[in-house]
Amino acid sequence: MKLRCDLQINEGKRRLLLVGHASELPDHLALRLAANVLFWDYEPSAELSAKHPALADQEFVPDCIALDDGGRVKLWVEVGRTTANKLDKLTKRYSDARIVVLTGNEHDARKMREIAESKVTRTKTLEIWSFTAADFKQWYDAVKEDTYVVGEANGHSMNLVINDVAVAADLVRY
Repeated sequence: MKLRCDLQINEGKRRLLLVGHASELPDHLALRLAANVLFWDYEPSAELSAKHPALADQEFVPDCIALDDGGRVKLWVEVGRTTANKLDKLTKRYSDARIVVLTGNEHDARKMREIAESKVTRTKTLEIWSFTAADFKQWYDAVKEDTYVVGEANGHSMNLVINDVAVAADLVRY
């Protein structure tokens, strides 16, 4: 699945192409789009080559990433459920970066927080944010292969129109 997106967020414009991997479910792709919208002000990249210098010696590829002016990771977003091993390595390797897990429902967020508290060394640098299940369903149902999004977002909330569907969501932090 591919999402071709025209985004007009916080008075800025970008085009975004998200290409799902073979095993990637549509809800995961919808969360990747949400991460790019929510963290708009970081000027995120949806796709970075594993050969990019910021990912050197890194076995993981982010769902959404933003780099500082020096090319270092300043934001790393994982969407959906993520392994404790991955989160532990990311919080150690990128100790100065904002590491975020974004989920589509409260149950997954609580589960991720439990896993993080028991198995991740640096949980203070790890943020876990979630849509309510109802808000994510509305978001997910509005996403199409050709998606147009206009509105405002600030990292923990969005007020926008996606393909003629109004979506206002305040994410919950876990």
